Amino acid sequence: MPMNKIISILDCTLRDGSYLIDYQFTAEDTYIICLGLVRAGFQLIEIGHGTGLGSSEGGQGKAAATDEEYLKAAKSAVEGSVAKFGMFFIPGIGMMENLRMAAEYGMGFVRIGTNVTEIEKAKPYIEKAKELGMDVASNLMKSYAVSLDEFVRLAKKADEFGADVITVVDSAGGMMPHEVREYVLRLRDVTDKGIGFHGHNNLQLAIANTLEAVKSGAMVVDSSLQGMGRSAGNAQTEVLVMVLEKLGYSTGVETYKTMDIGERIIRPMMNREQGVDDISLVSGIAQFHSSFYRTICEAAKKYEVDPRRLIVEVSDINRVHVTRELAETTALKIRNLMQGSKQQDVDMTFNTHIVMGTTSGDSIAQARLIINDMVSRSRKGGKESVFSISLSGTSQTSFPFVRQSPSFVIGNAEAADLHEASSLVEIADGNVDWILLDESSPPLHESGLENSVHKSKFTWYSEERALRLSICTLLSQKGTTGEVMILSDEKNASLMKLSLRLKDMVVIDARDIDRVRSKATFSRMGAIISFGSEYAQALTDEHVPLLSESVCIYAARPGAFRTSFWEAALTRGLSVCRVDARAAFSAEMNLVIETKKTVEMMGSAVLSGVPVVAGGVIGRRGSVVIDSVKNPSRVIGIADGLGGLLLRPEEEAPYLDAKEKIIGQLMSKLYKKEY
Repeated sequence: MPMNKIISILDCTLRDGSYLIDYQFTAEDTYIICLGLVRAGFQLIEIGHGTGLGSSEGGQGKAAATDEEYLKAAKSAVEGSVAKFGMFFIPGIGMMENLRMAAEYGMGFVRIGTNVTEIEKAKPYIEKAKELGMDVASNLMKSYAVSLDEFVRLAKKADEFGADVITVVDSAGGMMPHEVREYVLRLRDVTDKGIGFHGHNNLQLAIANTLEAVKSGAMVVDSSLQGMGRSAGNAQTEVLVMVLEKLGYSTGVETYKTMDIGERIIRPMMNREQGVDDISLVSGIAQFHSSFYRTICEAAKKYEVDPRRLIVEVSDINRVHVTRELAETTALKIRNLMQGSKQQDVDMTFNTHIVMGTTSGDSIAQARLIINDMVSRSRKGGKESVFSISLSGTSQTSFPFVRQSPSFVIGNAEAADLHEASSLVEIADGNVDWILLDESSPPLHESGLENSVHKSKFTWYSEERALRLSICTLLSQKGTTGEVMILSDEKNASLMKLSLRLKDMVVIDARDIDRVRSKATFSRMGAIISFGSEYAQALTDEHVPLLSESVCIYAARPGAFRTSFWEAALTRGLSVCRVDARAAFSAEMNLVIETKKTVEMMGSAVLSGVPVVAGGVIGRRGSVVIDSVKNPSRVIGIADGLGGLLLRPEEEAPYLDAKEKIIGQLMSKLYKKEY
């Protein structure tokens, strides 16, 4: 029988998990994740910089938000609930004023972390935090670094200083379950304060050690969603909740809601996996064999029930043979129970004002916010950040989108003028991985701004090329028929005609609209596309009655048509839209950056007397093709002298010695690395 039936789980995803993403949880992330944790029943939620209060200012690595912004977001998220939010605090990094500021935001608890040998440093901060009305835990970091007797002696000091909870900390993830048991049991003998445990997963023992701590008397145990945390991560919250419940402990936490936060919010943020997915977890708890998973999925989909719950209930009935009939009967039963006892979810209204504050209309301030957002997203996803700058053609600087592709997080700025573009380059340089300037804008291309990029990587891109690609793809996907009217310059129109292979294309300059004013000409139009405000005067509301009802009207940029033309077209019920070029911009960024990388790795050389080529350079027959001349790591094959590779073994045979020589050199280079 469990010694402590009620166990408090302190979820430290937003604090310890921040190490994995270079401290890039935003205030918005904090708000959303806290809301989810509150909804799932967690009462102790740790937030903020990985090393605690004052860390960003103390040079420990700059977080995505300030301590105050984190506190503000968490306070808003837990308001009206019994949950408490808290932060970590390391004396010397955090100062007294940090504690006072946290108290002003109603922070419910603080964890004073010191090396176990330096517990004396915690005394004034434990006393101050208690004075400020907070619950205080003394986290004895690297608990294993001293003998058990010495640990007990030092832990008693934390008790004397006034700590409410004394936490055994396996900072390196190297403790064994029997060691955790001994530390917790000895601690129980000398204090009536709460006992906590914080473990890392370096030996894959974080869950085992946490369970051993609980069995031995720990009442507050740490975990993180998906196991997200420093080094090998922490005990995984989703696993811990389910295992404790299975062992008869009460956590007050809803398992499926907890899994949903981990799978839907946390896992996409992680640049490497640390935890167990929810289906594998439920299957382990329920002792469900994965060979029946398809049967479960089909039944869950048919009856619109949670497959995780279906796995658990089916396994309670039969763990050996899961038939379609059993799965469907159980799924129907679950659905009927759900319909009979629907519960209202707690209010999850998102308070944008509280999280984000008011945003200044100043374009420089907006640029900083967007670049910070990009950097946060890119570090979470292990991607490169790309900031592109074009000229807007208006008096306003705008920021149309921040978009993620498989390789990049892309932000876009349309600058009002060259001065504004120069300011944007200055802000972005060194903060993002890549800065791209629009070569299709002559003033920008001729400005010399590329010479102002010193810290980030640089290349050119073409906004016009991306727009053309968007429009051509859109017309092809929609199966546009009839003539296509393009309000553009001849160059753009000719390139589009080439891409679309359209014979029935009418290219119109704004000055020449009168020559196609006839009703017959307009009625044949399947699509009308305007590339910018310089062509806006070409069409008026008088032209709308001449158009076919099936025509599609596209603005490639804002202001591409007169307002009166739009209003008349909408009144008549015609299809009008702004071209969404984000996918094409992503493709354009990928094209120019990957090509730039290819150019940097391409070339020819001689290694160990063997001719090598890379990056598409055509070598003589018998040259060894490698992945990069500057930093080679892989042999691709043997050149055939015509731009391809020798594929048949008998053709490669005369050159195998050269190939093996290069492979040997690359392997030697690999294993000479010092660690």
